[in-house]
Amino acid sequence: MSWNNGLNKFKFNKTQKEQENEYRQNGMTEEQIKIMRQFDLEVYNSDRRFAEHTQAIINDDGFDGETKNPLLKNYYEQEWTKQGNGQAHSLNWLDEISNPALIKAIESLSEEDQEILTQVVIFGHSHEEIAQCLHTSRQCITSKIRRIRKKLLLSINSTGGDE
Repeated sequence: MSWNNGLNKFKFNKTQKEQENEYRQNGMTEEQIKIMRQFDLEVYNSDRRFAEHTQAIINDDGFDGETKNPLLKNYYEQEWTKQGNGQAHSLNWLDEISNPALIKAIESLSEEDQEILTQVVIFGHSHEEIAQCLHTSRQCITSKIRRIRKKLLLSINSTGGDE
């Protein structure tokens, strides 16, 4: 929804007059009222700038998980860059796991395998998204995930942990 400055300014001024009358009734001085009005005006202008320079990101994913929204594609690319673009994340999420054998198994994975596991389990990225980030095919990521799962199961079973 776009910002209608005329309507919003009218509402702002009407609210300000009501508040100024209330402030006077409660014993505020004109100087204090002026300071409050200036603060409210700054908040109003901040809200206006935000509304004028913000565009909604509508997720129009198709059946293949690909978005056609260029703004959303740009967002995904920036998020991947922030997350290290293929570099392993901090494994803080392991604190949520109660099975010590599983934690040990995940820690024994390579950095790339840990990254892929984090992207799938924690961030919920699709195989296609991970493949694009790592510049490989979806089939390659699918087989790596299958291999990671197999490694984890073997490691857990060899240490006697529960699945």
